[in-house]
Amino acid sequence: MDTMTTRLEDVDYYLPLYDEDGDMDHEAFYHRNILALGRDFGLPGVSDWSAHEVMTTFPAVEHLTQATPEVQAALIALGKAIDQLNPEEPATSEMIDVATTTVHALLTTK
Repeated sequence: MDTMTTRLEDVDYYLPLYDEDGDMDHEAFYHRNILALGRDFGLPGVSDWSAHEVMTTFPAVEHLTQATPEVQAALIALGKAIDQLNPEEPATSEMIDVATTTVHALLTTK
């Protein structure tokens, strides 16, 4: 018996996902698109969900490759800070605030 492996990049992200009854699962479709858009944004070492959060926070940067190296580094730092978020540790929220402020400052001083 052969086993076929399907990687996420081999799947058309915009195909709707269906539940057990054959009805479209809108929540799964929404989350799948967020992950795909985040992955396409191109933040290395950052989860797709966090990359999507960064992408929607700074819509002026349509793709990581459009940014200067300094902005790229700041966006990656922000994504990693979001990945490390722990609601029980206030320091992780502060890291996100500092990283967000840094990206904003770099983008406004172009």
